[in-house]
Amino acid sequence: MRVALLLSMACTVLGLAGCAELQPYRTDAPTVAYDASSTPCTPSKDDSSTDGNSGGQVAAQCAHRIREDASTYRLYFSEFDDQGWSFPKGHTYGEATRQIDVFVGELRDLIQKTDESISVVVFVHGWKHTAQTDDANVKRFRSLLESLDLVERTTGCRRHVIGLYVGWRGAATALGDPLESLSFYSRKNAAERVALGDVRVLFSQLRATQDLANLPWNEKVQRSLASVSRVAPRPADVIQPSHSQCDKRMRLSIAGHSFGGLIVYTSLAQALIRDVVDLRQAEDLAAINGTGRPTMTREGDLVVVINPAIEATRFEPLFRAVQQRDLPHYHAPLFVAITSTDDQATRTAFPLGRSFSTLWEKYAVSDDQREKRANQTTLGQDEDFLTHTLTAVAYASDGSVPTAAPGNAICKGWNVPGASFKERLDIETAESATFLQQLERNGYDAKGLFPRSFCSLDVLRLGLGTGLGMAAVNSPVWNIQTSKPIVDDHNDFDNPRLIAFFRQLYREAEFREEQVGARAK
Repeated sequence: MRVALLLSMACTVLGLAGCAELQPYRTDAPTVAYDASSTPCTPSKDDSSTDGNSGGQVAAQCAHRIREDASTYRLYFSEFDDQGWSFPKGHTYGEATRQIDVFVGELRDLIQKTDESISVVVFVHGWKHTAQTDDANVKRFRSLLESLDLVERTTGCRRHVIGLYVGWRGAATALGDPLESLSFYSRKNAAERVALGDVRVLFSQLRATQDLANLPWNEKVQRSLASVSRVAPRPADVIQPSHSQCDKRMRLSIAGHSFGGLIVYTSLAQALIRDVVDLRQAEDLAAINGTGRPTMTREGDLVVVINPAIEATRFEPLFRAVQQRDLPHYHAPLFVAITSTDDQATRTAFPLGRSFSTLWEKYAVSDDQREKRANQTTLGQDEDFLTHTLTAVAYASDGSVPTAAPGNAICKGWNVPGASFKERLDIETAESATFLQQLERNGYDAKGLFPRSFCSLDVLRLGLGTGLGMAAVNSPVWNIQTSKPIVDDHNDFDNPRLIAFFRQLYREAEFREEQVGARAK
C-alpha cells in the first residue's frame, strides 16, 4: 500500500510539470446567423492514400468558434471546468460563458421562427480528449455529422443536422502518453463532477426544447392512438418514408464515450429511471383500461454510451427498475450501452484500478459477491447486468447469411460491391420493417423475435444476454456486450459496423409510433 501511495505521489508531481491548463478552447461567439452559402468550417474528407484519419479538419479560423458553420451541418461547443461549472465571465475566457445560451437560444429561434426540421446530435468525449479543434474526437464527430446529413437527405426527411460537442478537461497533462495514462483517477473524479454539474441544465433545456418543437407531433400521435385501427399496415406504409414520418420536427440523440459515457449516464440516470417507472405504470393502466400499448416518455429519441467507463453498481438502479417485472410490450430502446470485450481499458485496467481504490469499502454479506464485483467492474463487462449480445455473421457468397432460413436472405444485397448508399438504406429499412410487422402480428410482444438482425459490412445479430434473460426482449434498456470486428478496442466508437447498427435504431424511430406503433393493440 505504501508503494502504491509513493507511486501515486511521484506521478502527481511529474504530472503537475506538464499539467494541461484549465482553459476553454471555444471562446468566440457567432456574430452572424448561420448561412448555408457561407460555411468556412466545412471539414476535409478522408484521404484514401493516408491512414484514413485525415478527415474532419477545418480551417484555422474556426479553432476557437463556439459555432462551426459547415455546408451540411452546424456544430456547437459547450465546455465545463473540473467542477462541472460553465466557465465564468472574464476576459481570460472570452465568450465561453455564453456557450449554452448561444446553443439553446439559436436552437429555440430556429424552432419558433422557422418551419425547419432538425436532428440534434450531442456527443460527450471521454478520457484523454478535449474540445480542441484538432482533437481526434472532434474531427471524427464532424465526419459523423456529415454522414448523418447524408442519411437525412437520402431518406427524404431532410432535417438540418445540428451537432453539440460537450467538452471538459479529459486530458490532464500536455505531455501525452504514457504520463497521461496515470491520470485515470483524476479524470474519473473530474468526469463525475461534470456529470453532476451544469451539463444537467443543458440536457434539461434540450428536452424542454424538443418537447416544444414536437408538440404538434405528440398531439398527432395521441389522436392516432385514441382512434387506433386494427388493420395491419401495408409494407409500403412502413418501408417508404411518408410525410407524417417526417413531421417530427426535432430528433435528439445523446452519445458519450468512455468517461463521456459516465457523464451522460450519471447526469441522466434519475430521468431514465423515472421514464422506466412511468412506462410500467402506463402499461398497468393500459391493461386495466384495455387501451393497448402506451407511448413512453424519453430523454430524446435515443441515449447511447460506448465503452462506458462507469461501475456496474451505478447502473444497478436502472437495471432494477427494468427487472422488477416483465413488460408486456416492446418499446424501442430508451438507453443503449455497448461495450467490447476487446476494450482492455474497461475490461482490464478499470477493474484493476478499482480494486485498489475500493480496498477499504464494505459490502453486504452474500455468497456470490455480486455487489463487490459490480463496484469494481464496468457495466458492460459484468455479466450480471448484460441484457443483450451483438455478434457479426459473415455474408455467404450469394450475399445472404449462412444461418438464414430458406427464402429469407437477411440483408441480401447490402454488401454487393458498388451498392449505393440509398440502396443500402432501403435494405436496412426493409429489415426493420420486417421486424416491426412481425412485432405487430405478435401483439407487440417481442418474445420469439430475438435474435434479430441488422445490416452492415457483416450481418449483426442482436441476441439476449445473461442479465435479464427473456425479459430483455421488451426492455427499453439495452446493455450490450460485443467484440471485434464490431468494436475493435476502446476508441473504436465510429466503427462502420457500429455506426450502421445505430443508424438503423435511429431510423426505426421514424415510424415507431406514428406508423406501426399506433396500430398495436
